[in-house]
Amino acid sequence: MNRGGLTGLNTMLVHHGGSGIATALRAIASATLPVALFCTAGKDRTGIVSAAVLAVCGATDAEIVADYAASEAVYVRGEGEEGGGVRAWYDGRLTQVGLAAAEWERAGPDVMVRTLEMMRQRSGTIEAYLEQSGFTRPEQAALREKLRAPL
Repeated sequence: MNRGGLTGLNTMLVHHGGSGIATALRAIASATLPVALFCTAGKDRTGIVSAAVLAVCGATDAEIVADYAASEAVYVRGEGEEGGGVRAWYDGRLTQVGLAAAEWERAGPDVMVRTLEMMRQRSGTIEAYLEQSGFTRPEQAALREKLRAPL
């Protein structure tokens, strides 16, 4: 896993995790607002789900990439109130499973750029990728309408 890094992980998620991404999007679409989407780092599975939500809502690639890259601030630079403690905990978890912290705690913009490219190479568009993964165009439209509607 270390050799492939985050891009390798995202390759596996894009090629083999589409139904899980569709399930997560469906859960968001059926939830009562507001919805909280979070995890330890926001850059692996949650990063892809967040990117898909943003894409469905019409965000540009630059906006999706910037959102993804914000995860790096907490883990690499230790920013925020809990940054240092979270980083120490995360580094310990990575070490336990034999992963190099220097690679896995990062959320560089290039990772999401390549992830979006993989989705498009596989299906043509992000929307088509989601549809092929089981999250239909009508479901995408309903999610977009729900999340973009005023509260």
